[in-house]
Amino acid sequence: MHQVLNPDDSELLDIADLPEYAGIGVDARIRELVGSAFTAKEVARGLSVSASSVHRRRRHRALWGINHARTWRFPAAQFVVADGRPVRQVPGLEVVLKELPADLHPLSIDGFLHTPQPDLLVRDKLVSPLDWLRAGRPTRSVLTCAAALDWYG
Repeated sequence: MHQVLNPDDSELLDIADLPEYAGIGVDARIRELVGSAFTAKEVARGLSVSASSVHRRRRHRALWGINHARTWRFPAAQFVVADGRPVRQVPGLEVVLKELPADLHPLSIDGFLHTPQPDLLVRDKLVSPLDWLRAGRPTRSVLTCAAALDWYG
């Protein structure tokens, strides 16, 4: 028996053309991703910009936003966080986000950003794109990894 998703979570899966039973815990993963995300107001305050600037960056795909329950939420992973608030975006991530397919499901983006990639090695250890960028490594290496993926296959 599958757990029934709330309408907002179900809509996210529909947008990505994924069935509600695509995997164990998909609904919980979406809930966790959205639940730990920042509001536009929190991002604006943390980055010392206006809320309209936050939304403009989202529209230009420089910030990763998820429309959930009629509000935009900004996953925390894309930020350097201090004292529970975003203080800046992970260096280079703005460029990476713009190059990802525009219609990717939020869990696909989250998975890519957190999954160690074969071409991203730090001290002989595979690291995720986020860890790579947080370490100040070249953005182009993450772009190469993203371009090599078959996002829809």
